[in-house]
Amino acid sequence: MLLPIEQLLKAYQEEGKAAFPVVGSAFSVALAMKDGLSKPRQAYVVPLPSSFQPGTKDLGPLLQTGQFEFGVVVGAKLIDDPRGEKGNKVMDELSKSVISALMGKQPSEYAERIELSRIDPIGIKENAIWILYRFKTMVRVHQGA
Repeated sequence: MLLPIEQLLKAYQEEGKAAFPVVGSAFSVALAMKDGLSKPRQAYVVPLPSSFQPGTKDLGPLLQTGQFEFGVVVGAKLIDDPRGEKGNKVMDELSKSVISALMGKQPSEYAERIELSRIDPIGIKENAIWILYRFKTMVRVHQGA
């Protein structure tokens, strides 16, 4: 389920170019936060705890529904702004981009539309800010899927 989220972020464009030049996974976010940003905007899709209802009790293949949650850790750095005076503008633009790229989209045929559930700043370092956007969607999981 995380791969379709990555694809949505990679495909999202603003003014004819990728809104997120770097899109990665949970395996690369810690390294990016440690080493800094190579581009002004980078996004990383990470799993979050999800919960599922008991499965069907009929004789066919098992079917469960649940709330699938994921996060998008976004790093943004200020360019030509050593005092951070444009920070709020950058964060507002960043939020608009992340939300526009994902909210209301249906990542797969087995999922409902994506909803935003929470936004958490998680770090500020060397003229860069890291923000965790938490999203959720209801999913249907089929046996053998």
